Amino acid sequence: MFGWRLFLLLSIAASLANAADITENDYLAEMPVVLSASRLSQPLSDAPSSMTVIDREMIRASGYRNIADLFRLVPGFYVSDYNGHQPIVSYHGMSDQYSRRMQVLVDGRSVYMPPTGGVDWSVLPITVDDIEKIEVVRGPSAAAYGANSFLGVISITTKNPQTERGAAYSITRGDYGIGDGFFRYAGNEGRLNYRFATGYRSDSGFSLVNDTQRTGLVNLNGSYEIDPMDSLEFRAGYARSIQGLGNPGNTGLFVDPSDPPRNSTNSSDYEDLKWVRNLDGGDDLSLHFYHEFQRLYDTYSTLPGLFPGNAVYPINAGIAGERYHLEYQQSASLSSSFRQVWGGSLRIDSSVAPLYMTGRMVEPSQLLFWHGEWRPAKKVTFNAGGMLEHNSFTGSDFSPQIAVNYHFDAQNTLRASYSSAVRTPVMFEQKANMVYVLGPYVVPRFISPGNLLPERIRTGDFGYVGDFFASKLVVDARIY
Repeated sequence: MFGWRLFLLLSIAASLANAADITENDYLAEMPVVLSASRLSQPLSDAPSSMTVIDREMIRASGYRNIADLFRLVPGFYVSDYNGHQPIVSYHGMSDQYSRRMQVLVDGRSVYMPPTGGVDWSVLPITVDDIEKIEVVRGPSAAAYGANSFLGVISITTKNPQTERGAAYSITRGDYGIGDGFFRYAGNEGRLNYRFATGYRSDSGFSLVNDTQRTGLVNLNGSYEIDPMDSLEFRAGYARSIQGLGNPGNTGLFVDPSDPPRNSTNSSDYEDLKWVRNLDGGDDLSLHFYHEFQRLYDTYSTLPGLFPGNAVYPINAGIAGERYHLEYQQSASLSSSFRQVWGGSLRIDSSVAPLYMTGRMVEPSQLLFWHGEWRPAKKVTFNAGGMLEHNSFTGSDFSPQIAVNYHFDAQNTLRASYSSAVRTPVMFEQKANMVYVLGPYVVPRFISPGNLLPERIRTGDFGYVGDFFASKLVVDARIY
């Protein structure tokens, strides 16, 4: 099977070999520009990884009301639900309810929860209407974004407050308790541009499952031009969701005593500040700081009457996760054919989860990254980069990436690449200490041995990028 696919790809290359020579106008033709693959702004045909871009037009045409559903448009992605209302987004199905092998960024801010490594899509403080574009890297990208970028990267960019003015609102009602709405207002005061939005989502879920949800959110996105060279971007948001949990049984008549029907309350908030300085020749440098806090309230009683000392067994399944992140990044064009981006970051993740771990867990980490793009000829683009990471759980790791792209013309490109990535065990995997005390008995549920090693992946692939009908049809296929 692999040999047949390779033959097909080589046949495509042979059919393109007689394409006309590339001119300067060819490179000025419209082509989707991406940032997530290398941290450099590049046409899709120059990117070192296979990518899918979901633009605002596609988002509007999809009709989806939940952000996670948008990834049904991405080849190889699986979207499902845990407990009916907790979305799971995974690549090639290698996932459980937490999908720990996928990096998710919102305006450059990593949003996975430190204790579990998963993303709680239901309490992201943004709506579908807030999103301008989504870039999806389909393949390991730890060289650009670190350890959780094991199978890919989802990078969500929200709308720029400079491009919108005035107010807008929408209200939707439907069957099964569906009720959605949003309101946003964008304006400016001199050098200050701002966009304020608030919204809500609700539905009653499936008839035989306790999976109702009611979510409210608010966010602020703004920018201030300090002078012609310097600008300040600021963002903040808060979301709160009440969700039905528990297992009433498939018939609706049986209640699982270890997981009774109940409501939980999830919340998240963030504060984000970024200083950007524009340099000569289109280069820039930035300093980015953000703070995130996520909390799950889930307390209930279960297993009544099993032991004399435990008429009911109280459980506190709540989780709190917090992240502080500071990052410096600088891009530089060293010649007409070579440019690079480099930087580093400091991060502190912490978590409290009384049922799952003992005490407060703290994981500091540091990383350095570099990526370079070299165009020795009009038809050839080389990409190379890497990231050096250190964390308190597994020590130091290096993740490299290298790729070469050959452009037959402005519409057809072949790519060969190699990358290596690691996934650091999350706090629960490394420090789990989950036990039940039932009368005179201590029943272990999850006990981690500790000192777990990072998960590793090495990927080589051949890809084809085709751009047709003024980018109305973009093909990005890979054999790996």
